Amino acid sequence: MAGSQHRIAITCLHLVALFIPILGQIIATITLIRDDLSLASKALWLVTIWLFPFLGPLLYTFFSQQQRRRQMQNYARDLLHA
Repeated sequence: MAGSQHRIAITCLHLVALFIPILGQIIATITLIRDDLSLASKALWLVTIWLFPFLGPLLYTFFSQQQRRRQMQNYARDLLHA
């Protein structure tokens, strides 16, 4: 009985370890498609996201947030100087 519970727990952990990176890749891909980047940039990010399941979505999220922050700062600066 304890052996079968152990196998079920291990199977659940494997499913979670597989599901979380795929979910991250899907969310990052949807966000990327909606982003206003050039086609070449999107293609490069897609390759990065799908070749590196854990690191790719994290890198895209980090760098896309930096880009959005710069865009908002530029927008605010333009509003103040208008």
